[in-house]
This record gives sequence, C-alpha cells and structure tokens, in this order.
Amino acid sequence: GETVTDARGFVAYTAGDAPLVIAASHGGDLRPPDLRDRTCAACVTVTDAHTREVALATADSFRARTGCRPHVVVAHLARVKLDANRPPGEGADGDAAALAAHTAYHAFLDTARARILRRGGAAGRSGLVADVHGHGHAIARAELGYLLDAPTLRSADLNAPALVAASSLRGLARRTGTPHEALVRGAGSLGATLTAHGLAAVPSAAVPAPLAGEPYFDGGYTTARHGSRDGGALDAVQVELPFAGARDTPAARAATAGRLARSLAAFLATHYRPALPASCRL
Repeated sequence: GETVTDARGFVAYTAGDAPLVIAASHGGDLRPPDLRDRTCAACVTVTDAHTREVALATADSFRARTGCRPHVVVAHLARVKLDANRPPGEGADGDAAALAAHTAYHAFLDTARARILRRGGAAGRSGLVADVHGHGHAIARAELGYLLDAPTLRSADLNAPALVAASSLRGLARRTGTPHEALVRGAGSLGATLTAHGLAAVPSAAVPAPLAGEPYFDGGYTTARHGSRDGGALDAVQVELPFAGARDTPAARAATAGRLARSLAAFLATHYRPALPASCRL
C-alpha cells in the first residue's frame, strides 16, 4: 500500500500484493512550464479525461471486494508533456525531464512485475497488466486491446499459432492451455465478464469483433512492452473506456470502477488462481 514517486512527483507507484497491475498514462494534469510541450508530427496530446481517477477507484474497489491490492502506476503529467504509452522518443519528444518521467513510469511497471513474480513463486509466475485509457468513439463500449487489430478479430482463427504469438495474452494461453479464442472473447474472457457486469465490451462473446468501419484501439506501447507477446512474464490488455456513461460524471466513474474491479477479479480467479496470494478472496 505504500506509494512512491519519481524525484519530481510526475509518476506514482503504489505497491500491491495481487498479481494485477493497473496503469494509467493519459489522465494526468500537471503542466510544468520547464517541460516543453510535445509538438512532433505524430504526437497526440489529448487527455483521456478522468482515466486516472477511474484507475485509482478501480484499485480501491478491487481491494474492498477481494482483500488484496493491485499494483498501481499512474502518470500525473498532462499528455502534452508526456505520453508514456508511446516509445521514449515520441513519448518525451526530446525533453530530458519528460524522458526521465517516461523511464520512471516503465521502471515502476517493471518493479511491479518483479514483485508479482517473487510473490507468485514457482506455482504461478504470472499476472496481468490492465492499461486504462479512454476513447471518444460513437459506440459507448469498452474496447479491449490484445495487439490484434480489427480485421484480424473479424476474419481470423484466433487459435492459429501465428495469432497466439502476436497476442499480449500469449503467455496465458501457453501456460494454461486455454484456447486463445476463449481468452480473448469466450465466456470467460474479460470482455464477456465486463458485459455481464453492465459495460458492453469488444471483443467479447456478445461482440466478437468491431464491424468494418468501426474504430477500435488494439493496444499500444505499454501492452506490447509489458505483456507476454515478446516473452514477458505478465500478460496485458489495453482497456479503452467510453466517455458517455462511463467517465463523464462522478457517479458514472464510480460505477465503471466497480464494474472493472469485479471483472478483473473474475478474470484473475478464472485464469491466474495459482498466482493469487492467500489474502485474495476470489
């Protein structure tokens, strides 16, 4: 439960005991004048409004529900100063202080991973990173990104070895032997559980893939760097939350945090039970 920050308080990490990391990189509001604004051609600077608050509330709800605490990593810098969900060059856009914050953000995620692995022991060296973002798309549903784009979700056999290897749930599929298709959009998937708790999601059993022409975020730098696609010990999912009805009011944010906490707890109980500490009531 201890929270530590980098030297300037731009990034914060709260240590947990659950095999779960909740991250939020685009909800900060600090705009120190000595950090240059990001102005590169590819730089996106729009804030994912209230995602930091939803991430923190989700961690609190998860702890209240289960008795164990997720690890939490949040960026307090506004996205115009830092984008920790991009590679360092684009994310800091050449500013030394922003680059230091980017390094600290991912070092805290690495610390959370190391603590999960130490606590998990030989029986369950695994865990999940849930990277919380917000989208402004017209369809008010959560978009869950596993590094598989929309055409792949629409047309492919997700159990094909090449697609398992391309997924941020690659490690989970190989550790458990659960079909990758089931992990991404089956009855025990995170999308199906979110839908059951009142927040529509794609991919899920109800909505296996976005339709042609529908926008969809399939995961970014954090999901790729800290998920298991490239052999990492943890799995990852980018959780893109709609604004209307999910982030737009305090009541909506509280309800979303509760739904996300319940869904993550159910997903962990189904797929990560060997890694759960005795303190988790799942």
